[in-house]
Amino acid sequence: MQVKAPLAVSRFWLTVCVLIAVCLPAQLSVACETPETFKFTKIDLEVLERSNQTDLQFERKGLVYTDEEAAAYIENIGLKMVPETTPENVKWRFRILRDSELNAFALPNGSIYVDSGLLATIRNEAQLAAVLGHEITHVVNRHGYLENRSFRKKTAAINILATIGGTAGAAGGIGGAAASTVMRAGLPGLLYATMFGYSRELEHEADMYGLRAMARNNYPPIQMAGVFEQLRSGYEVQLTEEARGLYVNHPLLGDRIAYVRGEVDKLPLSGEPIVKSDEYSREMIGVLRHDVTLEILTGRARTAVGVAQRLIEINPESSEDAFLQGEAYRALGGRTPRPRPEEVTGNAKNKTRRQLVELTPLEYEAALRATPEGKEAWQANVKLAERAYLRALTLDPQNARAVRGMARLYDEDGRATEAMEGYRKYLRMAPNAMDAYQIRKRAEDMEKAAASAIPVPASH
Repeated sequence: MQVKAPLAVSRFWLTVCVLIAVCLPAQLSVACETPETFKFTKIDLEVLERSNQTDLQFERKGLVYTDEEAAAYIENIGLKMVPETTPENVKWRFRILRDSELNAFALPNGSIYVDSGLLATIRNEAQLAAVLGHEITHVVNRHGYLENRSFRKKTAAINILATIGGTAGAAGGIGGAAASTVMRAGLPGLLYATMFGYSRELEHEADMYGLRAMARNNYPPIQMAGVFEQLRSGYEVQLTEEARGLYVNHPLLGDRIAYVRGEVDKLPLSGEPIVKSDEYSREMIGVLRHDVTLEILTGRARTAVGVAQRLIEINPESSEDAFLQGEAYRALGGRTPRPRPEEVTGNAKNKTRRQLVELTPLEYEAALRATPEGKEAWQANVKLAERAYLRALTLDPQNARAVRGMARLYDEDGRATEAMEGYRKYLRMAPNAMDAYQIRKRAEDMEKAAASAIPVPASH
């Protein structure tokens, strides 16, 4: 025993030393290989194939937004930002992902995705160029492949650590759990990194390349700071420590704004500054409209109101946009368009988190509207939504969706007679609508209840 014990200890510490070596941070492994010296391995080719399969999955699931004009516009800006020489095994594609998150990511095969939520948040072409330039760096500098190699080493180390001493806890808490969850889901390290952010050093590297590419194309580099400022001034109450998404977490927004501002004077333009706010807004109208609906569906009605307001500013005479504004205000329920000061306190956030876990969305909405503040907010939102729907119908009396929206508003507000009239009018205007059966059923239930004097619960 006196001989074996030291030997066992020596083997343990030898293993730990090996693990420390293979678990070096991703940025150190990146330093060992540059874009010029990068050589594809079998592992990298597997990553390339997974990237291609991911593209196909996004297409098959209908996650790629297919507005041809918007897609062409983004591709045109993206191709300005790429280097003259295309890296091996890269085919540049610039796509819009139907997702309300404030995110963008690049697959190692050259496919760059910008979430519709992010496109609805940024304000001009120069800010779009900043986003695309950042993502292009991840492709050109092979960050996806290098991060995947590092991820594989870390995963191997975690698996070994989990067996040392026969204790599951040795894997390292959250880190071990996250890695095992990713592996069980079959998600390669590169996709986890590309969608949720690389190390701080790689994100800084991508920002720096993006700034230089912006200056080269006469996009004012200060507009990259503008992107981060837009993200920092979001509409929703932030219930997590940091919002999910590449542009929020890596590194913190305040740090990025500071170092971008520090680089601006070092990057003079060679021509007239290109910003193009109006052109960007016109090109993104379809994306903005799409995003209003997405924000409502994902429970982010405050953001929906903000995006709808942008649409009204771009297109004040659009019946469609007035209708969407009505939908956004109706979806607010018992919330104010902007968070009240008391909502952003620690205690209020903790209470909201508990309620979201314990209650269904409908129960949570009912609880919200039962409070004095919720009742007051709902009454204000009803007036704003009604005004928007009426504006939509003034601009286009045949806008059946505005009629339906106003009927639902009255239904949710307990105004049964007005709601039934609105539902019947909608069915006359759009008898073959996809939701005609549901609307007809709701109207019939309300009519039966009215005839028997039995109150029907308000629709939500």
